Amino acid sequence: ERLKGLSTAGMASHYPLVWSSLRSTLMCLRSHMPDLRFNFPGYTIYPAFSVNVGPRTLCVDHLDSLNYPGIPWTVTALGNFLPDFGGHMYLPQLSLYIRFPPGCTIYLSSAALRHGNTQTLEDGRERYSVTQYVSGGVVCYVQANFQKVGPMSDKERYFMDGNPADRWLEQIGRFSTPETLFADRLKLLRKHPRSVITQAV
Repeated sequence: ERLKGLSTAGMASHYPLVWSSLRSTLMCLRSHMPDLRFNFPGYTIYPAFSVNVGPRTLCVDHLDSLNYPGIPWTVTALGNFLPDFGGHMYLPQLSLYIRFPPGCTIYLSSAALRHGNTQTLEDGRERYSVTQYVSGGVVCYVQANFQKVGPMSDKERYFMDGNPADRWLEQIGRFSTPETLFADRLKLLRKHPRSVITQAV
């Protein structure tokens, strides 16, 4: 419950335009399919989650190619492992190893950036993780006016989506810059009551 609230409020704070766009998509989907229910009571921005129960979760670097690339996925590390001795998040494309203590959450585009975590090196210590994400199929289904896009030809997809480069720029345009973040947060708060964003925290 707390993690879903943290992830929802965290996305609203750090990615307000992405949050607003995703919320509109999910509300359209719910209007079209009113029997749909979120995974948790209350409001959450993420329609899907996975729990890696370990007890010493290790994940080789990979891409989550079925996730929607324009919406950051979250992963939260849990357990009693010592973060100086393992459990680091690593991003091979950026040559980065990130100290990732229990209780911390990272947002990143799991479909665009290879990621994994190192093993914990101490005996008797545990590491779990919880991920929350958005399937690309959900977004495409709504954008295609509630049609499955798999059976569509390339020509039909191009007619519906337009130039892929334009769609990519549209997704990038929803990421705030340090200069625009404060104004983007204000836009979000004007459009949505604070209670919608923070109700589950």
